[in-house]
Amino acid sequence: PATCSTCHGRVSLTSPGHVCDGVRHCTDLADETPGACGCPDNSWRCDQLSGNSSAIEMGECIEMSSLCDGVHDCSNGQDEDPAQCLALSPLESVHQNALS
Repeated sequence: PATCSTCHGRVSLTSPGHVCDGVRHCTDLADETPGACGCPDNSWRCDQLSGNSSAIEMGECIEMSSLCDGVHDCSNGQDEDPAQCLALSPLESVHQNALS
């Protein structure tokens, strides 16, 4: 059950419509995490604070293994965004040509 000891708990109790609305209400984004939005463990939420949170895209979750796999699993294609995939890549898998 939600408690007031955490930001997510306070938001859940006092303004439930603010949880998973695509707007940060907690400084640590606790109100917008996949878990707070009802996604299963080991999943990723397609509409995470993208600024494009239409009713069709809200609540869309995919398995982490589908993230950056070359296949658009999110309706908005956000799971294959090159900048996001680069940011989520392990350092050893990122290759960059030296500038000359």
